[in-house]
Amino acid sequence: EYENPSGIKTNIKEMVIDWISAGLDPKKCTMFVQSQVLEHAELHLLLSMFIPLSWLERCPTYKQQQQELKDKNLSTYGFLGYPVLQAADILVYKAEAVPVGEDQLPHLELCREIAGSMFTLYQIVRNNKIIKP
Repeated sequence: EYENPSGIKTNIKEMVIDWISAGLDPKKCTMFVQSQVLEHAELHLLLSMFIPLSWLERCPTYKQQQQELKDKNLSTYGFLGYPVLQAADILVYKAEAVPVGEDQLPHLELCREIAGSMFTLYQIVRNNKIIKP
């Protein structure tokens, strides 16, 4: 829970143990703590400055979770803006493949729209391909 951050360090260690147990080899892949990469937070901030709220509010997962989690206070940018953080996560590392479940496809599509807007705004040449599962 975000209200009690005291377990974060333990959770990070347990997650790494889970990844290694699942077969990820630290000699063959890079493991890092996302919150320690300042560029990720910076890109998230920059993207959040120009994305219309209507783009975020139309995400089906946002609407669905608002219904499912009525007892929680979801009226925060952190909740609404999660797809922007996810887009920053994809874009900052120049991901070519993004493994997501069907429920995350709208977020991936939003990422494509965000990237397209940024690339158009700043006249950046891009590779515009999405591979659906």
